[in-house]
Amino acid sequence: MRAAGTALVTRREVMNDSLWDIVFRVVEGRMLAPKQVHKLWAARETIEQHTESMIFSTSSIIYLQKDRIEPNEKITKDASAVRILEIMDQAMESLADEDRRAWEWRYSEGMTLEEVGQMIADAPRGCRDAVTFWRMKAKRKLDHVALVLARKMWRGA
Repeated sequence: MRAAGTALVTRREVMNDSLWDIVFRVVEGRMLAPKQVHKLWAARETIEQHTESMIFSTSSIIYLQKDRIEPNEKITKDASAVRILEIMDQAMESLADEDRRAWEWRYSEGMTLEEVGQMIADAPRGCRDAVTFWRMKAKRKLDHVALVLARKMWRGA
């Protein structure tokens, strides 16, 4: 549950948030949970495609959509898409180099958790399950970076 005036996020909110709920949350200056940060960065390309198509969808005379959104809602969504990309870029620029590299390996280069883990650390001698070791190492690192990004985006909004 969320206490009045706090930035706590329940597990249910994290699981049910759509991309645009997350975008609006950041633009409104509310803190994200690490899972929401992962979801936001995984959908960055979708947000960029939205910003590229903003001009075309508003300049069209004929609407082909059955349920079109209201003009004010569209303006808010368009402005939020542009603003979230700015906030995301600012947060990335302020990361430490090691954190930025790990995050880019996962979300820019599309590496798997195992590959990111291999880039972060070598498996210890005698490790029986190196794949699991690398995945957990990458997951922990990426969750840490997601928390740092959430704080930076919260302050930068």
